[in-house]
Parts: sequence; C-alpha cells; structure tokens
Amino acid sequence: MKLEGIDPRHPQLYTVLSVAEVKGFRLRLHFDGYSECYDFWVNANNPFLFPAGWAEKNGKTLQPPKGYTTDTFSWATYLKSSRFPAAPKHLFTKTQAASVTPHGFRVGQKLEAVDKKHTALTCVATVADVLGDRILIHFDGWEDTYDYWCDPSSPYIHPMGWCQESGKPLSPPNDWKDIDGFTWEDYLAKTKTQAVAARAFKMRPANQFEVDMKLEAVDQRNPLLIRVASVSAIETHRIKIHFDGWAPAYDYWVDDDSPDIHPVGWCSKTLHQLTGPVSSDSVSQSSCPTPGCSGIGHVKGAKYTGHHSSFGCPYSASNMNKDMILQDRVGPTRSDSFESSSTALDAPPSPDRIFRKCPTHGCDGSGHVTGKYTAHHRQSGCPLVDKYVPPTAPPKSAPATLHNHPLLNGGKPLFGPGSGRGRKKSKYLKLIQKEKDLLAQGKVSSHYLKDGSHVIKKEDLQNEVDAECVLREGIHQSVFMSSMLPSPSKDLPLCWEQHSKLLPGADQHCAADVTEWSTQKVAGFVGSLPGCEDLAEVFQDEQIDGEAFLLLTQSDIVKIMNIKLGPALKIYNSILIFKNNDARV
Repeated sequence: MKLEGIDPRHPQLYTVLSVAEVKGFRLRLHFDGYSECYDFWVNANNPFLFPAGWAEKNGKTLQPPKGYTTDTFSWATYLKSSRFPAAPKHLFTKTQAASVTPHGFRVGQKLEAVDKKHTALTCVATVADVLGDRILIHFDGWEDTYDYWCDPSSPYIHPMGWCQESGKPLSPPNDWKDIDGFTWEDYLAKTKTQAVAARAFKMRPANQFEVDMKLEAVDQRNPLLIRVASVSAIETHRIKIHFDGWAPAYDYWVDDDSPDIHPVGWCSKTLHQLTGPVSSDSVSQSSCPTPGCSGIGHVKGAKYTGHHSSFGCPYSASNMNKDMILQDRVGPTRSDSFESSSTALDAPPSPDRIFRKCPTHGCDGSGHVTGKYTAHHRQSGCPLVDKYVPPTAPPKSAPATLHNHPLLNGGKPLFGPGSGRGRKKSKYLKLIQKEKDLLAQGKVSSHYLKDGSHVIKKEDLQNEVDAECVLREGIHQSVFMSSMLPSPSKDLPLCWEQHSKLLPGADQHCAADVTEWSTQKVAGFVGSLPGCEDLAEVFQDEQIDGEAFLLLTQSDIVKIMNIKLGPALKIYNSILIFKNNDARV
C-alpha cells in the first residue's frame, strides 16, 4: 500500500512511502525509490502518516520518489505504474493541518528550545511548521536533522527569556557573530519576527514512573524487536530503559510520552511478538558472537534480516557508539541549500523551503551530471556545478571538511544543537589545520611527501599541542594509515598511476557505480586484487554490498573483519581510488 508520511530523520519532509511489513499494530515503512536500509518502524496510529494526496490538499510540499520531480509526479499516474493501491483513508488518524482550537504557535515565531541530542543545550529556535496541535521546532542556523515535533505541553520548549530567568546559558544561532552580545531584542529586529507568547506554553506534569517498573519497549538498536524491559532510572519527563538480561551499557533514555514504550501485555493484545529476557540457552545457541544477540536484524537496517558476525551486529562494540551507520538518505541538509546565512536571517523560514532544491545558483534541479537520472538535489550531481563557483566557497587547497571547523573561525567554539556529536575532527586533521594557520602567518613552510603524507613541524606547534601527542600521531599515521589521505585533495600529487598498477581494475570504476554493486560483485572485485583471492568469501559472508563497501574504514577491515594489514591496505586504497574517480568525473 502507498501513503504519505514525515521522514523521522528529516522532520520537515513529507515523503512518499510504502508499507513493507506489518507486525501486530506496527508498520515497517519504505521510502519509495530508496534502499531498504532506510526503512523505519512506527505504530499504525502514528499522527505523521497521511493518505495519498494529503500533502497537496493541505499545502505541503511532497518529496516524490527517487527519480521523480515535484513537477512530474502525480499520485494517479504513480499508482497506476506501480500497480499498488493507496492505503484507505479510514486507516489514518484524523490529522488536520490547522488546529481546531488555537494554541498560540505560528510558523516563523521564535522561542527557546532544548536540543534533544544534547540536553544540556538550550538554543534559539523557530516554529518551522504546525500540524494540528503539533509544532515543528527548528534550531536557527543549524541543520534540520536536529528538528523535532512536539506539542505545547512539551518540557523541551520555553518562551523567550526563560534561560535568563532560570539562570541557564542560551546558545545563540550558529550564524550569529557576536555570541556574548546576543540579545533577543536585536535578533527579533534583525529577523523581523515575533516571539511565541508566554501563555502558549503549558508544560505537562511530571511522569508517574518508578524505578524497577516493568514494561515493553522497542529496541532502538534493532527496532523490529519489542523486548521485556524495566525502568532503571527516572527524570522529570524521561525514563531510562533497561532490557532484562542485558548489560547496563545497552540502557537508553526515552521521553515519558514516547510511542515506543508500552504497558505489560501490549504485544499480546496487538498480536506482536515479544522478545523475552536473555537466557543462557539463547546465548549458547546464537550464531552471533555478541553476548545476548540472537543474530536477528542488522546494523544496516531492514535490507538484511540477520547477521552472524560483529560487523553486522547492532549490539557489537564496534557499532555501539557510531553516530551514523548509513549515509544521509537525501544528501545535504537544509542549511546547505540556503544561498547564504544572511538570507536565513532576513526572513522567517517557510515550510516549503526544503533542501530538495539543488544548492547551485541558477539550477532548477533537472538533469544529472552522469546522464542516468532526470533530476538531482546535490552539487555532486549538478551539470552546472563547474560553471558556477559561489563567492563564499572555500579555497580548493583547504579540505571541505574543515570549512566550518572552529580553527577556521578564529578559535570560536561550536555552540548549538549536537555540539560534540558528529562534529569532532581527528587530532590529525586539527594538526594539519594548525599548520595551515601557521603557514598563513608565515611561520612554517608546507610540503608534501611523495605518498601524500603531510609534514608537521613540532617546533611550530609546541605552544599549542603537546610534543608527545604530535610524535604519537605521526607514528600512527606512518604505520597504520593508508598512504593516501581519507579525503584526498585534487591538488595533491597522489601518484594514481602507481596505485593503479598495484590495484588493477580500481581505476575503471567510480564511487557512484560501486554504490549499486551487489554483494557478489563486491566479493568478485576483492577477489581480483592481488593477494586477496581468499578474501572474496569473507565479504560474501558478511553481505557487504557496494554501499557498505564504500563506508568501510581501514580500521573496520583490519579489526572487525580480521583481515591482515597488507590486503587491508589494498582494499582500502581501492575504496579511496573509487571516491577520487568520482570526484574527478
């Protein structure tokens, strides 16, 4: 069945979905045109699911399936070509775009909101969308991946001035220059917006949970499962979930109104399988080496139904602390597609200003640089990207990954949503950037070795970095890292001809092609590399397809897959060559 729904990772996006699986009162939903890796589970009464045609009827912009554009997509044609029916309207919760009773929140109004991914931060935020009694919170100057929906009773939202009254620090917008001098009066005047009225906020009372209470909870690391759980700790509006029989390391916090927690007996009433506590028998019979794991599910989502090694295990130590296992489904975030930060300051955000538009100036998103697709939404696929270079683009000699690094902003720290999450640069990159700063000041001369390794003079850095750390980093880079940088600059003399001779076939493919490879093709390529003939079976057993292959790091290949350093270097260098070929096309 086909339907419309909001992307949980990009809460501003209304997307085309299909029902891929039904388990009791829960649905596994699939983004049409995208990999099954991005499928997600929701309850059948989820308020963010809508019948086909709802977005158009209510003035929302619908993201069409991959390969379609908003101009060419129509539900009538799509349903006919796909030969699948639309989900009947009576199956959906009656959600209206406008609230029947006014709640005081309007699109574009400002407020103070807690970052759910880093609850110590309270930031300047905007009401980005309103859906019935629910409000979409967006953090000014930040990506939309930190956005979240809530209602007026949420404990995470507060009126203007709440931080000052409560003695808490307020994080200003990411693009606000004078951090210490931020005032609400100046910001409202600059953006020509208004604040949400204080009377609109109605915080709900504290929860009634108690420690050691039993419940049934969705396993966030493996969401197709609901497990027997206990409340291990409580806060005013949050509870900590502990799965019975598991180590405390797997505990996690959820909001007390989360749709993923249920009372005892919920699974039985809704005919959903309940996974019991871990027992010694289940551990001994499991094919997965991770204690407690039964081999069900996969770290890459619904694309794989099971696993038998730590590489694909959602509970393995190597996957526990990874922020992102998969690449972002839709590529650049909303802030990337705004033409400049001043544009965002001059006018309140609109729900229709979503990032599916190509960020290249003058491009309407049609066509693709490879000629394989009818549309694109990233600069990497834009046919006009070589013809237009934004005036604010960083110099080619500076890695793009360092463009927003604190060291490039005069040492200004990062404030706002998710600080410390997904924004940390390795010590090696920090040292390289420090050398660039010294180079700009005329204090050090820069040069590259033949293999592309960067030379850092300790005498120029000793005031900033401990000399022992520099030495340790240099030894690690020399011994364990590939001879090429993970994200090689086009200006570096990387001696591709020599690498190609050692890795036959690697120079004939680019990352865009490799992404589409099956597990068999990946295994075949690995087996074709000199000295790697016996490793094809390893990649086949691990069910590593092209997309997963490109995400492998040298550490993954050596430590997780237990491949010796020599063959691992050849495999990893092949991945780097694929990515470099993609950049050169």
